[in-house]
Amino acid sequence: MIAMNNKQKIILWLGIIVFVAAGFYPPWYVKAGAAPEDLGYRVLFSPPIVSLPNYTGRVDFDRLGMEWAIIAVITGTLLLVYASGKEKTSHAPDA
Repeated sequence: MIAMNNKQKIILWLGIIVFVAAGFYPPWYVKAGAAPEDLGYRVLFSPPIVSLPNYTGRVDFDRLGMEWAIIAVITGTLLLVYASGKEKTSHAPDA
């Protein structure tokens, strides 16, 4: 297991929180006709009410997947940027 520094732990937990929040507050759509209609973002357990008969709002998994991929890439990049290498020590010459 790779040891993480404190900055990496914070970045990881923030990434997990944002990832889960995106899943609880997903984008919704309804397909009524040829093109899907965007219904915005709503809480997962409270789907939007559609004014069209026989149609229900659905989670837009394409957009949600894109959001999750972007969150994962940003989190992974930040983890790599803040990875600690070997400690840099300055060796001052003895006077």
